[in-house]
Amino acid sequence: NRSTLRVGGGADSHATAQLTSIQSLLGVSKDTKFIMGCLSQLEDDRFYIEDLTGTVRVDLTACETSMGLFTENCVVIAEGEVRPDGVFEVIALMFPPSESRENTRNATNALDFFGAGHILRPTELPELEEKEMERIGEQFVVLADVWLDQQRTFDRLAKLFDVFDSQEDVPGLMVFMGDFTSTPFGPTHFDFRAYSAGFDKLAELLEDYPRLRQESRFVFVPGPG
Repeated sequence: NRSTLRVGGGADSHATAQLTSIQSLLGVSKDTKFIMGCLSQLEDDRFYIEDLTGTVRVDLTACETSMGLFTENCVVIAEGEVRPDGVFEVIALMFPPSESRENTRNATNALDFFGAGHILRPTELPELEEKEMERIGEQFVVLADVWLDQQRTFDRLAKLFDVFDSQEDVPGLMVFMGDFTSTPFGPTHFDFRAYSAGFDKLAELLEDYPRLRQESRFVFVPGPG
């Protein structure tokens, strides 16, 4: 239930920490532990870290963080102690150390994480690396909770599209994540006509931005509602 991982940066770049599985935290208190898992908000204003063995509620109010952008569902390393109430009080939050592409490829048997489980053959790698060099500087844009039943959403999208349309290179990929309505679908709300009207309005807005339509790819990800 334990493994060792290098943590820290700068003068501490060679420091190591022993990771403890969340399952092994049961009954442990007043001992500083390192855990690694997915940071999520399973309840309003309550954060948790989940690994393959379990889930623990965490208190992030007094923790220090390393450089980086911490979001829900990202993988983190947390240093802290288990309080008597069972909450893991975090004193430091950081990201796992990066590793080279070659090390990842060897550890995962050259699994292509963006190819639906495809295993990369050695003959494919030079071509992929060449394509990567051709697309240096490529932009991906991810938007969440794009409520297409709200006029303010379209006002903000128009401002965003204006900025992208004025750039020399437009984003290669734009991801729109739902929910796409401010009122979730359910037993008492299932207005499919209004739902479709929102996407029709988005299509009309994009008519004013031919470069985005021609040079960007659009991906729509349904939300929980």
